[in-house]
Amino acid sequence: MAAAGAALALALAPPALATVRYVSPSGLDSNSGTSASSPWSLAKANASLVAGDVCMVLPGTYGTGIAPANSGASGSRITYVGNLANPAQATVTGIDIAKAYVTVKGVASGGAGALNYPARYDSIARCVIGDADFFGAKYSTIARCSISGQVAFLLDRAQTLSGTSNCEYDTLRGNTINLGAIPSSHGFKIRGYTQNCLIDSNRVAGTFTQTGTNDGVGRIFYNSSWNTLRDNFWKFDATNDYNSNPDPWNGFVLRDSASHYLFERDTLLLGVDSGTHEVRGVLCSSGSFPGSVGNNRWNQCVIRTNSYVWVQNGLRTTIIENSVIASRSGNALWFGSAMEGSQLRHNTLWSGGQVMRFDEPFLGSGNEITSNIIYSTSAGPIANYGGQTQYASNGTGNFTQNNNLFFTPSFTGSPGDRSLMWCCYTGSKPGSGTPWFQLNGQDASSRYGSPMFVDSTWATLDVHLTAPSRALGAGLGGTDAGAYPFGGGSPDVTPPAAVADLAAGQPTDQALVVTWTAPGDDGNAGTLAAYDLRYATAPITAVNFASASTVTVPPAPLPAGSAQSFVLLALQPGTTYYVALKARDEAGNWSTISNVASGATLTADTTPPAAIRDLR
Repeated sequence: MAAAGAALALALAPPALATVRYVSPSGLDSNSGTSASSPWSLAKANASLVAGDVCMVLPGTYGTGIAPANSGASGSRITYVGNLANPAQATVTGIDIAKAYVTVKGVASGGAGALNYPARYDSIARCVIGDADFFGAKYSTIARCSISGQVAFLLDRAQTLSGTSNCEYDTLRGNTINLGAIPSSHGFKIRGYTQNCLIDSNRVAGTFTQTGTNDGVGRIFYNSSWNTLRDNFWKFDATNDYNSNPDPWNGFVLRDSASHYLFERDTLLLGVDSGTHEVRGVLCSSGSFPGSVGNNRWNQCVIRTNSYVWVQNGLRTTIIENSVIASRSGNALWFGSAMEGSQLRHNTLWSGGQVMRFDEPFLGSGNEITSNIIYSTSAGPIANYGGQTQYASNGTGNFTQNNNLFFTPSFTGSPGDRSLMWCCYTGSKPGSGTPWFQLNGQDASSRYGSPMFVDSTWATLDVHLTAPSRALGAGLGGTDAGAYPFGGGSPDVTPPAAVADLAAGQPTDQALVVTWTAPGDDGNAGTLAAYDLRYATAPITAVNFASASTVTVPPAPLPAGSAQSFVLLALQPGTTYYVALKARDEAGNWSTISNVASGATLTADTTPPAAIRDLR
């Protein structure tokens, strides 16, 4: 029964007159296509499916790809379904969707999974694909897939500025992405005026292996704006040096009008397993349009690099907060150009050498460096580019810097005297009455002392605080300095809200459609991690919920407040079924049981055959 319930997870329920078609590698165009014993070819299905049709992709290797000739409609999609638990059982040559309201689930593609203009409201889910391409698609999704290749958000498939459509409101969620050897055309790219897209909860890995001329970048964003990256994990390593050049490989780059991005709870590991082959991050690059990167926000992110995080072309109106930036070698942050109207607050900056380096004076207004932990395991002596924080000039004007905690076990004459340095090679502790404060009035309330990290070594770095940390109460307003409050932060103990509007209806003799409104990650806010959807032929309660039949491949959660649906298929005719669910957040908190819905399947098949459309 459980396997039957999980056979199909359609994005939306088909209408009452929907036709189920079957295809197989040996299917014939002359067959009826209405049963597994009389399947069509996949090419016949591509040409014939219309709104509401469901195409069952039977196991085997197909000599063609999925490319529907028609669009579905709102509430009446065209759906291709293989095996959600084992997509490799049905392998097609590619998935190329250039229509609207089309869903493909549970198949493996020998080529790309592509959503091409004028793709609208389409989805590819729980598939195995090569490249993942959004070419001018809108309101479309690639989710819970295994991807082996590049990822691109671009203009229409021509990939030129003369294209007819950009990407908007697309979602890339919950995928495992292996970029492999990162090519010169970049591994993961968002460009071509892509906007308002969500890249959420993906795991991405790639390796720099190229030799000779190569401009490969792990992930690059340009000519794009208002996109959100949240809860992703990125890992980029290198097997050789960048063109025998002293510059490192670029794990990530923002350039050319990359603006209004939100990076939230993203983790980036750059070169951490690459030995001496350096991989860095670039917060803003000059590119072809210098000065156009800005208005970006990094919140609760973790960046670990064996190189440094580079500001090449002015950190403009950018906020970096509650984040950890750690460099094994030195320069957790290196400002090769000015910081302009930006804020660094409540971050933990860790380095094996110099933590921050400012090669240019501050510009604009509103520059703020407050409530941070600035930690070096080995700050250099008073000399050119020594110390924990080095300023090219005396740093006067255009910035506020206070309530930070500085620490390094090394010092020149007394503890803390390598905390702040400026041209020409003067060193100072933080606090009032120090040379630094007398010069510019900054860091009067900043401290020197150990933050007492859980683990301050690179290999097992854990920058949560332990007592008696000097970071406690050191931040503005008596907050704790650094990214994490004392005690390892406030653990998420808020469970999702219980679903209260679960319903079961639209019966056929073997199916019920279950609908509900998605709750949030915390109560009714945010996005969940998972559902546990169960059904039985007897009433379900909180006591017997665990013994009810499980939907082994439940639907992916949508943002709080979204309408969700799931189709239970292969049920027994004339039978009453009871349905309930629980919701889980990323911290492992489960909601209480939902209301229990019930619905009865029909006693007989009342769905007529589809009308003949090709009578001649």
